[in-house]
Parts: sequence; C-alpha cells; structure tokens
Amino acid sequence: MSNIDLRLMMRELEKLKAERGDRDNGSGGGHTGGNPPGGNELEARVAALEATLPEIKEKLNLILVKVDSIDKHTATKADLANTELSMLKWCVGTAIAMTGLACAITFGLTKLFTGS
Repeated sequence: MSNIDLRLMMRELEKLKAERGDRDNGSGGGHTGGNPPGGNELEARVAALEATLPEIKEKLNLILVKVDSIDKHTATKADLANTELSMLKWCVGTAIAMTGLACAITFGLTKLFTGS
C-alpha cells in the first residue's frame, strides 16, 4: 500500500470520526455506549411487534395447513416407481396383444385367400 493510499484512508477515517462526534464513547466496536440500536423508540417497536404476533401466528397456521394438504397429495418416490412399473407392464402387454392380433389376422386372411 502506498503512502498516498494510506493518507487517503486516514483522511476518510478522520472524516468518519468527525461525523460521529460525541455519539461514540471511544471504546471501539461502533456502538454508542450501551444504548440499544434504534434509540428510545425500542419499547414502541417491541410493542408494535407484539401487536402483530396474533396475525403472524394466524398466517403461519394457514401456511402449515396448506403444507399438510400438499404433503397428503404429493407422490413419493415409491409411488412414482410403482406407477412407472405399472405403465411399463401395460405397454409391453399391449404390444404383445397387438402382435398376436396381427398374426391372427394375417393367418386368417392367408387361409381365406388361399382357399385351403
């Protein structure tokens, strides 16, 4: 780091300290001597949060009910595997049946046209 960069950083640090003024007690950490963030309105903010708790709980209960209904109607991996296996069986069975039907029709037409 060059001297110019260091001097620039020191100037910026002095500006920030000057902006803070008497708010900083000098003990470091960027706090204001034990006062809570938000100043004296902390109790009002907490009261407002406590007032909205019933509404938040109601919305959370609605969300939980929706999640439960989604869980009841959602397929598991085992369900999907069983469905896939069932579909595969039907496809193979249908292919075999169509092949047998085609062979029977061919055999019947051959007998009909050859006259034997």
